Amino acid sequence: MDVLKWLFGGKDDGKPSPIDLAEVLTDPDAAAAVPGFPVALLPYHKAIEATRRPILAAEPLEGLSDSPAISQLGGRAWWPAGRAYPADLKGDPLALLVQVNFDDAPILEGFPDRGLLQIFIGTDDTYGANFDMPKPGQMPTPNGFACVYHEDTTGPVEKRIPTIDFNAPRTSPLFNPSDAVPLAFSRATMVMDPSDYRFEKMFPEIASDLDLLDAYDQLTIGVSAIRLGGYPTFTQTDPRAYNPEIGDVALVTVDSMDALMWGDAGAGQFLIPEPALASRDFSRTTYNWDCC
Repeated sequence: MDVLKWLFGGKDDGKPSPIDLAEVLTDPDAAAAVPGFPVALLPYHKAIEATRRPILAAEPLEGLSDSPAISQLGGRAWWPAGRAYPADLKGDPLALLVQVNFDDAPILEGFPDRGLLQIFIGTDDTYGANFDMPKPGQMPTPNGFACVYHEDTTGPVEKRIPTIDFNAPRTSPLFNPSDAVPLAFSRATMVMDPSDYRFEKMFPEIASDLDLLDAYDQLTIGVSAIRLGGYPTFTQTDPRAYNPEIGDVALVTVDSMDALMWGDAGAGQFLIPEPALASRDFSRTTYNWDCC
């Protein structure tokens, strides 16, 4: 079976066989031919590399900017004058988790090449997430978060952005949610995360072998905790396995890092169907986070 066809589209009724997934490298110097690749995984090298996808990787910057529309983690959001600010069903304002200025980022295929993408989350004990996953085709109303896209940020700016007092009972995965952390994005790539719902079917031998899984983890070291595209990271179950309506595009991943932590070192995911991303319909974004 063609791995790329299986991963990105096409029908196949059979389970991929080890030969399909691993054209074994017989060269005794194979390890030297692919430096840095775990030796234990050399038989799967070609299949693993076939899953590699481009991402925009974020790196925190020092200092602050005078522009309210920069790419940033937390802090005060840019917001256009005259538009209702994101709030939950109780009317409480949502908190900015991250905003991405595509004008200052490299182009990532399928994603906007201009404008500002913002993700707001709730300040309750679940950070606005709805963990009651619906049946396929019955997506929940996103009342605890908002994903907003502004194609143009040159207009008047709202001066009265709500100030959130992050004292109990309000909370955030960010350690200092009121302080903005500027971000710079650069091009990178990543292979499929082993928590992806497709991983076990694609790589049954690796998924069932703890030593091989440990070796695979070496391939994910260094992947940016905050990224666009690529693959999401889950610490529990990938909800797409039982709810295909969610969509396979990893719009934004915000993993635990120095500046934030989801529960006990979890990860936050914002997923969207590819047609919705293509039409810039970010209302179809699904928010999920889990932890160990």
